[in-house]
Amino acid sequence: TPEERDGNIKGVYPWGKQWPPPSGAGNFADQSSARRRGPIIDGYNDGFATTAPVGSFKPNALGIYDLAGNVWEWCADLYKPGSRWGVLRGGSWANSNRTELLSSYRNVIDRNERDVIYGFRCVLARVPVGEAEE
Repeated sequence: TPEERDGNIKGVYPWGKQWPPPSGAGNFADQSSARRRGPIIDGYNDGFATTAPVGSFKPNALGIYDLAGNVWEWCADLYKPGSRWGVLRGGSWANSNRTELLSSYRNVIDRNERDVIYGFRCVLARVPVGEAEE
């Protein structure tokens, strides 16, 4: 369950093992968002005070874009079976906490909760020419 996996892998982020994130890793609480109240990641600047357009940052080593930052990603799983608690992952433009940005971190939220830092990630896959269905 997400509860059992929550935070179990230390020191691994969607961009690798480096802290702070390398330049272009994603949209987090940074120098560009310093005007709003709250902590920031010192020395990091992604250029966006709040949300950024999809695909604004380079893909990870597997070619996947936007796995971290911008908005917390709603997941289909419940935190634990039978609970009302939903799961978010990936952090947002308002996050600077290195624990919350771990790949294994799960944010536990009431499934009825709404906020500008919660959303979802779309997956687009290229189909090679000649393999597309007609």
